[in-house]
Amino acid sequence: MDKNRFYNKNEKVQTMKNPITVCFCVFMSISTIALSTFGAGCGMKKLTITSPTGEVVPYIEQAKQYLLQSRGDDVSQYCGSHGSIKNPQTPIVVEWTCEAKDAIRYKVEYATNADYTNALYQTVRGETRAELYNLFKGMEYHLRVTAYSKNNKVVSVGESTFNTTDLGPRVMNIDGLHNVRDVGGYTTVSGKRTVQGLLYRGGTLMSLDGYESELTADGADYMRKVLGIKTDADLRTQTETGYTESPIPAAELRYFGLGGYTDMLNASVKPLFQMLADKNSYPIYLHCTGGADRTGTATFLINALLGVDEKMLIQDYEFTSFSLYGMRNTQKGEYASMFQDFLSKLKAFEGESLQQKTENFLLSIGVTIEEIESIKAIMYGEK
Repeated sequence: MDKNRFYNKNEKVQTMKNPITVCFCVFMSISTIALSTFGAGCGMKKLTITSPTGEVVPYIEQAKQYLLQSRGDDVSQYCGSHGSIKNPQTPIVVEWTCEAKDAIRYKVEYATNADYTNALYQTVRGETRAELYNLFKGMEYHLRVTAYSKNNKVVSVGESTFNTTDLGPRVMNIDGLHNVRDVGGYTTVSGKRTVQGLLYRGGTLMSLDGYESELTADGADYMRKVLGIKTDADLRTQTETGYTESPIPAAELRYFGLGGYTDMLNASVKPLFQMLADKNSYPIYLHCTGGADRTGTATFLINALLGVDEKMLIQDYEFTSFSLYGMRNTQKGEYASMFQDFLSKLKAFEGESLQQKTENFLLSIGVTIEEIESIKAIMYGEK
């Protein structure tokens, strides 16, 4: 099943910051079906969805402008100083007007298919707005708002559609964590699109000195029940973190003890790619401490292997600059030389393209062609 187009059926919560409970709408109520079919002839009052419309961008304007610029601009022109942006994601705000005076609550459904069979919903009371988080990128969403009276009667309904941008990464909002993004969702040089909802990257799950991060109970519940995380892939060592079990309920904790940048261009990374070749490992949360250097290097290699364009690879690495973990600039600053050394060393491998060079690097350290093809098939949604 293509996870770009269908939701995890265990999903219960869309965002931990929003007090509105979010649930799956498996079946539409008989009253809503009747209203959608016969509403105009039943004297129902009008409900008009006023936003969102057109294409929506779920992150701050500075991040949007950075992603729109042609490769070459210094990322620091867009993200400000270290720690100035705690969360680059902004919610998609749904707003509506309703003529039914007896409406006391609303059900807001949103789905990627027109019949709402894969819909999520929020229940709203006392206001005519809702906030949506963690939507898939590059998708058309169908939106329906149903109004109910005190006696649970449907008194109005309205529908509309909107599209999420295909620009940049899918930024995630998980309570207590920072710098979390979906690794998938990019269109590759072959024209194939990598699957969303399989592999996530981000910062530490537990607080360490100097790092403001601590997965909350709600965040842990979200990662287990909504994202379905099976593997907590920690690029650090157990000595570095001090914990033996994952904070994500039922997830397998696996340590890889990797270094970042050129320190990852050796056989030490082989176990990570062997894990990525096993479909049973997914969905995976891949992280180190800040989700910036070791995680940034590993994600660069993964998406380079899949054929993501170099500009998008660099922007995905630099997007950490829009977080409290600080600047990751490929042009200047303390990390630039390390990144450039890494990229130059990777490009020294044989191959006509960066994808081929990355594949040849992996082959050189003992990752098999079968494992490489398995990673591709999984992330292309072919396995």
